[in-house]
Amino acid sequence: GGEGGGAAVPENYLELADVLTWQAETQMEAELYDEALELFKEALDLLLKHLPDKVNASVANIRYRTAVCRARNEKMRSALSAVTEAVRVFDLLKDKSTQAQNARKMKKHLSTKYDR
Repeated sequence: GGEGGGAAVPENYLELADVLTWQAETQMEAELYDEALELFKEALDLLLKHLPDKVNASVANIRYRTAVCRARNEKMRSALSAVTEAVRVFDLLKDKSTQAQNARKMKKHLSTKYDR
């Protein structure tokens, strides 16, 4: 652990984003959707602020989970916009993970219904 360095990039910002994401998931399980969305947003802001490259699996993952949260909260159009962003990043990463596949399915499902 180094001293000083003022408001430099916190080295642990990825861990911090993980913790926020985990807390958001916990809120979502408890059906506290507004609280969950706040935490997802905080995690996302943290990553976008410090990542030189926005094309990152954590960013895509948080956008996807945000979409899931909005969908559970019956906010389908905003869920679609979040999952569309997630899929865009997953595709750029050529991501074949379960999360990425789920995001693609969700996007397809929502866009047939809500894309005007």
